[in-house]
Amino acid sequence: MPELFSKEKRSTGWLLFLGISLLFFLFWALTVGPAGISFSDTAAILWGGLLTSLSRITFLPSGLSIWLAEKGAVVANTFPDSYAAIIFDVRMPRVILGGLVGMSLSVTGGCFQGLFKNPMADPYIIGVSSGASVGAALAIVLGLRLLFFGANWAVVFLAFFGALVTVSVVYRIACIDGRIPVSYLLLAGVAVASFLTAVVSFLILMSRDAAHGTLFWIMGSLAGSSWPLVIMMLPFTFLGIFVIVTHARSLNAILLGEESAQHLGVDVERVKRVLFAAGSLLIAAAVSVSGAIGFVGLIIPHMVRLVVGPDHKILLPAAGIVGGLFLIICDALARIVMAPAEIPVGIITAAAGAPFFIYLLRKRKRDLFY
Repeated sequence: MPELFSKEKRSTGWLLFLGISLLFFLFWALTVGPAGISFSDTAAILWGGLLTSLSRITFLPSGLSIWLAEKGAVVANTFPDSYAAIIFDVRMPRVILGGLVGMSLSVTGGCFQGLFKNPMADPYIIGVSSGASVGAALAIVLGLRLLFFGANWAVVFLAFFGALVTVSVVYRIACIDGRIPVSYLLLAGVAVASFLTAVVSFLILMSRDAAHGTLFWIMGSLAGSSWPLVIMMLPFTFLGIFVIVTHARSLNAILLGEESAQHLGVDVERVKRVLFAAGSLLIAAAVSVSGAIGFVGLIIPHMVRLVVGPDHKILLPAAGIVGGLFLIICDALARIVMAPAEIPVGIITAAAGAPFFIYLLRKRKRDLFY
């Protein structure tokens, strides 16, 4: 009992530490950019915005609302209006969207690594990113426009639709008598992804005018972030993560082997279908708003596993927090490495993730052959 209590206490401590770290780096990312807004100025702008927002709460006493509004106005008048616009309309939605995408990729990566019992399993392994890339490429090449809230949503919606269609096709190919053999699913995902990659290459070749926009999207970027995209991403992120985390005990049982899990009362095939659906929905939403950002879902769950252990009840939440933190940092670097220009965040994640992937590959090779 004392050992169990200490283990739970350590897990809670890790999650608390990671949560505080995420908040700190989220605030730090708001200060990063060519405008040169300092830490203190950013803090004051956020404080002023909070006071102004609180003053608009209808059930507050009128005297308190007036006082909050006056204090918020005093803070706002201290800085140029452009500063508040940069923080609230440009940087904040981008940082929040980066955190949501990072969480989605990492939690799905940890889930798929548990299902496949392979630490090198990637959330894009069943072809989701390739399907989303085809949808996005079609929207860009054809110049489609779908306007909502003053923004063009054609790329987002077609990418999301392409990802979900791809998952459905891969699932139907791999499904045998209501069962989903993991090896069949992987092979079907690789085959479909290869075909769709060829389709994207053909679309780029046929329309060179749109090649730059398509390639920039495929590399992964958060440059088009906005509050409507954050609002669209939120329900998918929380619903998908909630479904996956609530199946953590089943994932722990599956790690022992499918037969052992069935003896423990786990309906393995049902759990597979639910987790594949939840993970695919998360990845489809993430890829549709940011493009294909590689290595986040591969390296983050593995790194977190080395620290907190293989128990998915702590691994999945910790991987989500670290994934969001990691992508926020990478996107901030993408904005400042070549400022005032920026590079796709997928390049930064690949530069950080590829060496770690090579390390994993070499370690697995030593474990297998020595």
